[in-house]
This record gives sequence, C-alpha cells and structure tokens, in this order.
Amino acid sequence: MQGTAEKTTKLKATFNVDIPDKNNASTTDIALQVGDVETGGKKKKKKKSRRRANTVISYKDIKLSFCAHVGWDGTLVLLSFLMLAGLAVYLVKEYSSQFNNFDREGLWVYIILAVIYVIVSVYLFVKWKSIALDYTMRATAHKSSLQKVSGLLHFYRETFINGSYYLWKLYLIEFVEGVNQLINLFQVYLCSMPVGFSSGMCFVLGLDSCFRAFEVSQNNTPERRDTQIKVDIFMDTFCMLAPLCVIWFGYKVQISIDDILFVTLFPALCLFSKLRSIYREIIRVRSYKVVEEKQTKVAISFRRHRNSLYNSSEIVKVAQRQQNAIPKNIRKAFAIYSVLYGVFMFVTGVVRPALCSSFAKTKSLH
Repeated sequence: MQGTAEKTTKLKATFNVDIPDKNNASTTDIALQVGDVETGGKKKKKKKSRRRANTVISYKDIKLSFCAHVGWDGTLVLLSFLMLAGLAVYLVKEYSSQFNNFDREGLWVYIILAVIYVIVSVYLFVKWKSIALDYTMRATAHKSSLQKVSGLLHFYRETFINGSYYLWKLYLIEFVEGVNQLINLFQVYLCSMPVGFSSGMCFVLGLDSCFRAFEVSQNNTPERRDTQIKVDIFMDTFCMLAPLCVIWFGYKVQISIDDILFVTLFPALCLFSKLRSIYREIIRVRSYKVVEEKQTKVAISFRRHRNSLYNSSEIVKVAQRQQNAIPKNIRKAFAIYSVLYGVFMFVTGVVRPALCSSFAKTKSLH
C-alpha cells in the first residue's frame, strides 16, 4: 500500500506512465486520469479569470485631451465668461465718461464683475483636466479624491450640478429671479420701454415660467435638468441684454445706474453660477462618452453587449438622488407658483396695451 501511494504521488508530479507492477495498474491509471482532470480545470479557471480581468476599464486607460473632454461647446462657455466681462467693461466705460470718472455710485460693481468673470474663465480653463479626471474616475467606478471631503466643503460640493442638493439651489435661484423680474417689470419695463416691447417681455417671461412648471412636475433626468439650465442661461442673457439694446441703442436714452443694476446685476450673477455648472456638465457628458466608447470596444472584442459587462451610468442615479432630496410637496408648491407667475405675466402682457390704448383715447377726447 505504501508503494502504491508513492507511485501515485510520483505520477501526479511527473506524469510518468511507466507501470512496472500489474497489480497497481488500475490504481495508477485512475490517479493519472484524476490528475489530468484537475489540471485541466485549473487551466480553464485561470483562462476565464484572465478574460474577466481584461474587461476591466481603469481611469488610467483613458487618455485625457482638451478636444475630447471640453470640446467646442465647453470652449464656447469659456468665451461666454469673457463676453460677459467685456459687457461689464463696456458699462464701466460708458458710465465713467470713457474711464475718466470712477466716482459714480454703483460703478464699482461692474468693475468687480469684470474681474471675477476673467478670473473664473482662466481658472476653469486651467482646471479642465482635474474635472475630467474626476468624472472619468466616477465613470470607471473609482472613488475620486474630490469625494473625500466633509463638513461645509462636502455640503458645498453637493450643490454642484451632480450633487444631491443641486435642485434645491436651482429652484431657489429661479424663485429669486422671478422676484427680481417683477421688480424690473414695474420699475423699468413698464415705465421706460415701449408698450410692444414690455408686453413682449411679459409673454416671454410667462412662457418660461410655464415651461419651468412643466419640467418641475416631471421626474428629474440628466437631460431634463440640463435643458432647464440651458433655457435659464438663454433667459438670463435675454433679460440682461434686451432692455439695454432697446433703451440705450434703440432710443438713445441713457439708463440710470440704479436701473442698470436692477436689470443686469442679478442675471449676471445667475449666469456666473449656471455657466459654471453647464461647463462641468459638458465635461461630465464628454468624459462618460469617452469611457463608454472604450467599454464598447472591449465588449465587442469579447463578443458581449456593453450592458452585460458594465453597470448603468452613475449620473442617472445622481439625478434620482437629486429628486428624492426635495419633498414632493415642495416640488408641487414650486410648480404651482410657476404656473401662477406665468398667468400673471400673460395677463399683464394683454392688459398693458389695452390700458395704454384706452388712456390714449381718453386723452384725445379731452
């Protein structure tokens, strides 16, 4: 029995098929077959584990480039910051008598705005790679170093476009913007602008408010949230530039510095926040797209569907967390407020021309 055990061990180690003893032939043959099966199984497991390891995408496998991760749309956002800085410099030039008198009250606001816009555009241009790396690490299921923060800094980061509290910030800004536009309506639009233009402004603001109410009542998705931000950027730019173009360039009437501050200051600050958010979102979308293209290539090479190898996008889960962070009653209340605001703007846009017409007729009779 001891001789048999020794031969069996030797056969497993050296795969020697020389069988000197007939009585041990069957035992030796069985040991050889078992050893063969065990060895083949280990090879198959190793081969399978290697194939699985090859499907893993690391953020180090992704090459970061400005054209791929920022692109033309991100560059356009950076140029928008510089355009807003140019607008602020132009207002300083006009209200300081060609940069000769800086004692005028309120002029310092636009000097600060111009400086801030230039600094932010340069900062975002320099930081694009770290932003792209952050989103690339998230897309490849790696923990980003930016996520390892706590306290107030963590809360602040949660108000970014892909943070849990971003919708709170967006809705709060929208509410304050609505109040600011009401002030502008009664102090600037209805007093200093032609009837047709002021009514047109009311209809545009009403449509924007109703569209916002519809978006708030729907489930939050990355696409719907990004669309709302882009619409807000357009509205802020329109409400800031249109009155200046009509009153200043159309009728050659200089607006007081107080009215200029009401019309342009708050939209300029909102644009600062929303342009920065959309810049990060552009880099996020492009970073995830680059990772998904890499994953698709790997999946095709293994004759698999991408969804069977990789999980769904993290950003969809973020959108769900953003929606869950706001109670349903708050969302309903904000939607109702937006509808009522839109109806008020529509009524004002219709009543304003009628009142002006009846007032003109009454005046002509006297």
